[in-house]
Amino acid sequence: MPLLSQPSKPSRAGSARTRCAPASPVVVAIVGNEVEAKLGDVTVTATPEGALWIADAKTLIVSDLHLEKGSSFARDGQMLPPYDTHATLSRVAALMQRLAPEIVVSLGDSFHDGGGPARMHARDRALLDSLIERCDWIWVEGNHDG
Repeated sequence: MPLLSQPSKPSRAGSARTRCAPASPVVVAIVGNEVEAKLGDVTVTATPEGALWIADAKTLIVSDLHLEKGSSFARDGQMLPPYDTHATLSRVAALMQRLAPEIVVSLGDSFHDGGGPARMHARDRALLDSLIERCDWIWVEGNHDG
């Protein structure tokens, strides 16, 4: 079985060649500043905040939040605004308030590095705790999560 990162060769039936193309999303509608698309039988909405919303499943998908990126850079003497975590969590909170998901999927790189959770300000930790208490969360570990 090929690895997912290795493309498989198209199968051949007799002398005829069969080409396999990946399924592409089909844009259904552009509504305001959101884009609705069909992925197979599933309608997904791309939000301007960079998230995906699957209304039928009441599922919000976020990725690459990179919480505590500013504090990670500060350790190395590079200055980023120290409020990046709070700003990111506030945007997620606003999305959750607007969409009322039953499930949130975080697709990885939630924290900028493995030490991020320990560096979180108590206020930001409380905000994150309040968000994960609202509904079910699925956390997918990314390469930055440590």
